[in-house]
Amino acid sequence: MAVLVLIASSSVQAQTVTEPAISKVVEQVRVDADYLTKRLTWDKDVDLDRVRQFGLALTAMNLVQQQVSSTRYGAVANTSPEDLPANDEEALSRGIGICGNQVSVFLNIATRVGLEARSLEFYWPDEADVRHSHIAAEVKISGKWAFFDVTWGTYFRRDPTASGQASLLEILSFDEAKAVA
Repeated sequence: MAVLVLIASSSVQAQTVTEPAISKVVEQVRVDADYLTKRLTWDKDVDLDRVRQFGLALTAMNLVQQQVSSTRYGAVANTSPEDLPANDEEALSRGIGICGNQVSVFLNIATRVGLEARSLEFYWPDEADVRHSHIAAEVKISGKWAFFDVTWGTYFRRDPTASGQASLLEILSFDEAKAVA
């Protein structure tokens, strides 16, 4: 039986350092979230602040997942490990990173657009008792933590069979997703 251990870090605060690649993505995340919130038609009972928060988190996750490649990271790690990214700006501008880099960039962007976010590290042993690890994130949306796995571009909805737009915004926390699995 595999045991999963979870470590949640404290929430990340926005950084004030100017980083051109991250600043560019932050602006794109804001534009995309504005589109989701203001340009799409939502049912009158949908909380647009919640839509915006979800839109910010979703577009940040998608942009990081698309632009920070774990495949390219593996290639660099195998050929010249001294050239691995040292910070978020390098990971994003060079387009390389594994789950830790991807989540760090995601948290950096999320906090810059005003979201409260935290990292989640999990560890588990395989059948041979070899320890494995992964890192993902949670974002607070309308006062509730929502789980986003940036590396896999994944989030989990509370009731994917429900109809209506409000169900699109019911994102499970890590603990809730783990309980369903």
